[in-house]
Amino acid sequence: MGKMQRDKGAGGEREFAALVHDNLGVECSRRLNQSRDSGHDLDVLDYAIEVKRAKEKRFSMWWKQACESAELEGKIPVLAYRLDYQSWVVAISFKDLVDGFGDSQREVLDQVVEMPVLGFFAYVRNRY
Repeated sequence: MGKMQRDKGAGGEREFAALVHDNLGVECSRRLNQSRDSGHDLDVLDYAIEVKRAKEKRFSMWWKQACESAELEGKIPVLAYRLDYQSWVVAISFKDLVDGFGDSQREVLDQVVEMPVLGFFAYVRNRY
């Protein structure tokens, strides 16, 4: 990864961290060693947030990375991404959004929901 890509990624992390603070009133810590340790980018409450700033969407790869790093920490995986010239989008698994579904609904629970960033913040405010 080149310097320009690293700078773009770090800028995206700072930008999303500022959005978290402005919308939720919580400080989130950037995990500065995550590139070396291959973990998630931000810790926010019980969420492990993987942040991506990119020209092209690589959702499957990003979501897999988010899930793997969150599992190591015992946190809820969240993917926040912003493509060039577009707004932030947040992805979270359906099972982490809802309660009360049984195993008979497993195929529904395994789905991933993408939402505008303000929708995610509204969900988190309601949850806490």
